Amino acid sequence: MAWIPESPSVSDPAVGLNESASEVGRSRFPTVGGEAACGVVILGMSRSGTSALASVFAAAGFHCGPASALLRPNWANPRGYFERREIVELNDQILDAASATWFQPLRPGSGYEPSGGDRNRARDMLDGLVAEAGPSPVVLKDPRIGLLLDLWLPLLAGRFAPVLVVRDPLEVATSLAARDGSPLSFALAAWELHLVEILRRLRDARVTVAPYAALATPGVLERLVADATAVLEPDRRRRIEPAAAVAGFDRGTRRNALAAGALTDEETLSSRQAQLWRWLERLRPGAQTLAVPEELLVDRVAAWALTDSERTRLEMVEQIAVQEKLLLGHEREIARLRGLVRSEQLRLQAEVDAANLAVREQRGRDEREIVRLQAVVRSEQARLESHVRELREMPEISKLRSES
Repeated sequence: MAWIPESPSVSDPAVGLNESASEVGRSRFPTVGGEAACGVVILGMSRSGTSALASVFAAAGFHCGPASALLRPNWANPRGYFERREIVELNDQILDAASATWFQPLRPGSGYEPSGGDRNRARDMLDGLVAEAGPSPVVLKDPRIGLLLDLWLPLLAGRFAPVLVVRDPLEVATSLAARDGSPLSFALAAWELHLVEILRRLRDARVTVAPYAALATPGVLERLVADATAVLEPDRRRRIEPAAAVAGFDRGTRRNALAAGALTDEETLSSRQAQLWRWLERLRPGAQTLAVPEELLVDRVAAWALTDSERTRLEMVEQIAVQEKLLLGHEREIARLRGLVRSEQLRLQAEVDAANLAVREQRGRDEREIVRLQAVVRSEQARLESHVRELREMPEISKLRSES
């Protein structure tokens, strides 16, 4: 399953005598011949500099879409990802349904077949992007495309020229570790699987190679854009200014370059990873035919095992995160209920305090009323006693008392 050389036909030996035209269209992507392309597709492992290169092509005049249609910049990519959100979401959905991930491609022999619905959605997205660009060429970028070439190749064939970004795997691994906290061995295995998957399709194809380490070299960016632009439709090509490409490149983006005294490729890479990187780092910047050696395309058992292990770890981390989220939810609910209980306690205490105050006030009023009534009784008693004395002292009363 290789990327077909220029001007292929079903009878071409590079295609294979036993392959049908439908099989070719399904699994291979012919190199764009002549001047027929409407854009470029940037391929490469995540954290390889694909966003930096997309920025370069955008500065030169390629269309990637309005900011509202793209993934938002963040701390990991302050200048932006230049990825269409709808395409990223589609790729993630397909990978998830096929039990694959952004770091682990579909296993050979997995039996994955793109559905008609997925292919139609992808085609509509590409057609919409090209229509949106108008007469300008398009730059398409999402590292997940390199893992789903069975879906994308028939749609990109003849329309988008491939641009491959290659970067020192230790720098890729260092960048992934900084972004995700990924173990070095896992990141290197993911890089290995991703690059081998892409090289299977790029074999013997005409590709514009962009070595990340060479991007800051004077003249390289202009050359990359010029080489990729050579296969564009003439009207689109006239809208490109290779000299403007440098404005899209931030020379400070190589944040994870290996410092002096850091681990070396020889110390860290497996023998197969080292073999793959030695071949890749010899590629010169610019358009060329990739004569990928057969030995680089063998199945990578160790890399699959490492990515399987990391995938299991990430699933456990996700499960732990879910449980922690549930626990946090329970703790928040407990805190909420405690707050309600405390609030109710305070309310009831306030009611009790108010009732006690009312009782005390009523008691005070009652006591004052008793004192008042006692005073009234004493006053009335004194008045009656005085009246009785007056009566006794009256002559008539005295006479009656003496007669009796």
